[in-house]
Amino acid sequence: MRRDPPGCPAARSGKDFPNLDMRVLFVTGEYPPNQGGIADYTAALRSELRALDVASEVLTGSNCASVEPTVHPVVGTWGFPFWSVARQIIAEREIDVVHIQFQTAAFDLKPAVNLLPWYLRRHTPRPALVTTFHDLRTPYLFPKAGPVRRWVTHMLGRYSDACIFTTREDRAQWEATVDADVPTHRIGVGPAVPVAPISAERRRALRAECGVAENAFLVGFFGFINLTKGVDTLFEAVRILRDQDIPVQVLIIGGSLGESDPYNAVYKEHLERLIYRLRLDTEDILLSTGYLETTDASRAIQTCDAMALPFADGASLRRTSLLTTMAHSLPLVSTYPKQPAPELQESDALLLTPPEDAAALSQALRRLYDDRALGASLGNAARRFALGFSWPRIAEHNLAVYTAACRRTERPAPAS
Repeated sequence: MRRDPPGCPAARSGKDFPNLDMRVLFVTGEYPPNQGGIADYTAALRSELRALDVASEVLTGSNCASVEPTVHPVVGTWGFPFWSVARQIIAEREIDVVHIQFQTAAFDLKPAVNLLPWYLRRHTPRPALVTTFHDLRTPYLFPKAGPVRRWVTHMLGRYSDACIFTTREDRAQWEATVDADVPTHRIGVGPAVPVAPISAERRRALRAECGVAENAFLVGFFGFINLTKGVDTLFEAVRILRDQDIPVQVLIIGGSLGESDPYNAVYKEHLERLIYRLRLDTEDILLSTGYLETTDASRAIQTCDAMALPFADGASLRRTSLLTTMAHSLPLVSTYPKQPAPELQESDALLLTPPEDAAALSQALRRLYDDRALGASLGNAARRFALGFSWPRIAEHNLAVYTAACRRTERPAPAS
């Protein structure tokens, strides 16, 4: 039986209103078992929405090997032909809300997804259209297409019924540069990995299994490796510390490369050459776990004495790896944000160094090695900080945005 047309559900929790009837279609360039931050984010949000009795489905690329019946890995290319695929699924699955998880690299830098809301508005009835901007990078169109690339990205927001930004900085930049009568919201990301209990005995055993020396100061790096993560800076800092006779070892936790950005493989080759040039022993100093399920990833994080996330583009609350580290009460060294981010810059929950500054990073890690009380203090403050970014709260905020967006579906389309 066809339900009421989209636009009616009121904001509520599934716990209090078990008859909540809303169906959401996530459009995402990556989804598990594909590895990537957007994949993990979308899966976590779907899980929490399910707890609120919100049904959801996923439209994603054909390279996704998911066997979930509600996941549709049917997009061979993110060019304009995928529009008709999306419209067919929306009709067949009676979708109320289309939620685009936008990061242009995940959509092969193609502009079709940017214009999807404009296309869907041309047909009635239509679902409510919500876009989460995980960053504001623009797609590739053709050489020297700068202003047109920005216009295409702005079109994505202008024809949505609501725009969500994961950081205050992105939201402020959007509102300062785009004249659009569309509600904007700031909803942060949450930790990628929940904290799993681990005993002191199990922690010692895991360190031994990983080949960690008894006296080692184990520095972790958590997340996917790409050009923005500053792993080369970390390796250079390790060389400095080793030359100071600091028994530092590095544990890289998680899959080695995200699967969306084609430049990741090139960066990996650069790192391999750097390891050789710095005379680092890849077995004894730079250890890698490979991909881990969430429980094992949590325990691997907790085997570390500190975490280094020296982002080349600066720390940001869009980084689930940063929040995951903080939720695990681990002392963290990261980099100064390139855009003002008072929440991080004024926090006592982490140490910040300039991006791409190996000497400064080595000095910060040396402080943590020399002063374990400082590390414990930072870890406790980090855990308290991360409590403000829980997935249940994120899901409730998204549900409120869906409800308000549904009510906007009867408004006329904006001018181009």
